[in-house]
Amino acid sequence: MNGHTSQTNLNTDDTTNTFKSLLAESVFGAPTEYNGQQFHFHAGSEHTIDGKRHDLEMHTVHLASEAQNGFGVAAVGILFSVEDYTAKVTNSERAIIDAFFDGLKWKDETGSA
Repeated sequence: MNGHTSQTNLNTDDTTNTFKSLLAESVFGAPTEYNGQQFHFHAGSEHTIDGKRHDLEMHTVHLASEAQNGFGVAAVGILFSVEDYTAKVTNSERAIIDAFFDGLKWKDETGSA
């Protein structure tokens, strides 16, 4: 088990999954270009904010085109909470979000779908 409830690998040949970070270079001496590899979820967030664990955490994982100064991976974590949320979304936006999550193949804690 990798600790993920669901993982989606991205098409690494598709440059729409590429981003550039000038801040990474100027602050850390890290590479400026990163290619999206996959995103995955943890049911029960892996991280906490002010000691609070949230319902779901999504990580997007990106690899540098070329590692530099020990940096080769960039990840972004997004926390989701059913009860403690701050985003205001329209019904149309909520439908898009619901369709995204409904389309994922979730596994239970035993790894069964």
